[in-house]
Amino acid sequence: MLKIYKKASPVILAGILIWEVIAYIMFPELFYNNKMSYGACLHAMSSGVIYSIEIDEDSSFAIVTLRDAGGYDEDSVKYIVEAFGVSNQMLRSHAEQSDVEIIERNHRIFSFLRILKFFIMVCVIYFIYQIYQKKRKKPQIAVVNGEAFSTTENIQDTQVTFNDVAALEEEKIELVEIVDFLKCPERYTRLGAKIPKGVLLNGKPGTGKTLLAKAVAGEAGVSFISASGSEFINKYIGAGADNVRKLFEKAKKEAPCIVFIDEIDAIGGKREDMSCAANTERNQTIDQLLTELDGFQTRDNIIIFAATNNPEILDPALTRPGRFDRIIHIGLPDVSGRKAILEVHSRNKPLFEDVSLEYIAKNTAGFSGAQLENLLNEAAIHAARHQHTAISNEDLDEAFKKITVGIKKSNNIMSEEEKRLIATHESGHAIVSLFMPTQPNIKEVSIIPHNTGGGYTLNDMTDDKKYSSKTELMERLAVLMAGCVAENLIIGDISTGASTDIEKATEIATKMVSEYGMSEFGPISVESINLNSSP
Repeated sequence: MLKIYKKASPVILAGILIWEVIAYIMFPELFYNNKMSYGACLHAMSSGVIYSIEIDEDSSFAIVTLRDAGGYDEDSVKYIVEAFGVSNQMLRSHAEQSDVEIIERNHRIFSFLRILKFFIMVCVIYFIYQIYQKKRKKPQIAVVNGEAFSTTENIQDTQVTFNDVAALEEEKIELVEIVDFLKCPERYTRLGAKIPKGVLLNGKPGTGKTLLAKAVAGEAGVSFISASGSEFINKYIGAGADNVRKLFEKAKKEAPCIVFIDEIDAIGGKREDMSCAANTERNQTIDQLLTELDGFQTRDNIIIFAATNNPEILDPALTRPGRFDRIIHIGLPDVSGRKAILEVHSRNKPLFEDVSLEYIAKNTAGFSGAQLENLLNEAAIHAARHQHTAISNEDLDEAFKKITVGIKKSNNIMSEEEKRLIATHESGHAIVSLFMPTQPNIKEVSIIPHNTGGGYTLNDMTDDKKYSSKTELMERLAVLMAGCVAENLIIGDISTGASTDIEKATEIATKMVSEYGMSEFGPISVESINLNSSP
């Protein structure tokens, strides 16, 4: 309530100030310092001291003007006399008996201003009530901004709920009890139950980690305090730890709330040698984070959410039970999940009747939720650019190409030699892919430049595959190197156009040897071997 009064106090002061200004302009006599009691006024009239009296039957006061040696003039002193109802009649009667001039005055305007003042005060009270209701019903997002971590100036309402999160049904089930705890903590505490202090969300970029954390806050109706791991890092030793303390101080003031730390691996990585100043600052920051995680209890109604793309590099002390004791992996959506995501992001976008979200979902295997949202947004932009009344399949197709192969460079002028080179290169990819049983079908081959590439060979993206066999990877290598081989066979030379293919092929071959155990060395993970350790 104190915060509500702090926010509403300027409005109250403004209303009072407006009233005082209007009253001073219309009735300056109300601000006279000279006041006279009712009894003193009667005695003054009997003594012949009063020259005139201003009376209004509808007002609660009267104004008297005293006589002076020079008679009635501008220098005469005025007094205000409090009078209510019957007292006005008595003042009028005494004034007539004492030969005091009676001035009739209409204060209906003043009565109107009194009503206006009452109306202003009612509006102010209603405004305070609305702020209170808003505080209760709508959760807030406080974005921790910069080294000062001033969350007060960056507060906005959030309307995100579980209805806005698609394709994560199992993950939402895992978080329902946290929502229930934030709503009714007594149900758990009276039974001695402990809700996890921290929830670690890991997954590829764009899979919905931040959105899911916001949805928990929206469902529970609590504040959402957001910070990025990089914001804690500072060149001055001790500043990062101080930022962590400020974050949790803010959380305790805003409780019940959710604290979300994005990219926590920026500060939560495994601690290293303290001899380096940068490592010292980083280690102190994570030490302070561990201390703060141990410093509050579940009864404080604070839940810590963190997101990372690399959970394997986090310090083990951070992910142990009692800190981040619940780890939820968020993977890429399957075909049904992609369809649900497309339905969510197409709510406010007009689509032609022949547009099938199911078809789009089947042909976007490997897309994350963020990429699907971007696909529809790019299609809407393309439709607006070409003045379409709704989003068509053509718009979606162009948006898909823009995301996967880049922006079309149709105005680029190429020589016949370059066209022949690109056609030969892309033909190599397409022909070899047709003869590889495990490779997807060819969807489109083009020699029109896109981004930095001269052309492209686009395959169907309809398979939701999480694992690949050695045969598939070997055939993928063959398809990647086929462009370079085709150039050598047909033209008799190779070009720099194969650089991207060689880079991808090298990455796959390296992982086959170092991670997947698909080499003559056998099932050995080279990356897990510490070459510096003694035998």
